[in-house]
Amino acid sequence: KDMVENFAYLIDTFGFIPNGNRVYFTSRSQPPYFSFLLTLLYDGGEEGFALNYFPQLEQEYRYWMDHALSVHPGIYLNHYFDAENRPRPEAYKREKSLAKKANHPEFFRHLRAACASGWDFSSRWLKDAKHFETICTLDILPIDLNCLLYHLEETLSRFSILLHQEHNPYKEAALRRKHAIQTLFWNQDFFFDYHVPSKKHTSTQSLAAATPLFVKACTEEQ
Repeated sequence: KDMVENFAYLIDTFGFIPNGNRVYFTSRSQPPYFSFLLTLLYDGGEEGFALNYFPQLEQEYRYWMDHALSVHPGIYLNHYFDAENRPRPEAYKREKSLAKKANHPEFFRHLRAACASGWDFSSRWLKDAKHFETICTLDILPIDLNCLLYHLEETLSRFSILLHQEHNPYKEAALRRKHAIQTLFWNQDFFFDYHVPSKKHTSTQSLAAATPLFVKACTEEQ
């Protein structure tokens, strides 16, 4: 409950939960797990306490959807991102050197976006798994992030009903995202991240593929 109160304060202050409680982390969010804390509390008997944070849950969702990418008409999916395009203070010299090799105008944002994922740094985000300067996180729709946001939409829909909200667009949004998880991210027998510019799956098989099972967004066959 103390963690929820702290996270809610951060959402009220910044509009999202920063990647860490330091000034230089406030340009990016941590992965959206706030809905999991609230559902744990609700299902554990703290119904009133959990429902009280519906406004902050909506605010976090708006933050992510403000930066969503359109992949098909009416279908918006999400990627990790960071608002700043400069080296991180904790790795300034190394990242300046890498930027020269990368020769990409948004290299630092790609790198920072990987930090927002918690997978910093993974070959998931590289065009060439052996060359760090090929990082392209902003161009990738991650399967795990979109599963977390599916859970967020499901939670918002559930809480909307419990609070007797007249406006509840979240159930439909969750169904659209669930369909995308089962189709766009699925390739033969595995879930992959999706590279938007090439309209192809990335080649990296990772444990992120287990996330659709965790949030119950996959089919029985999958």
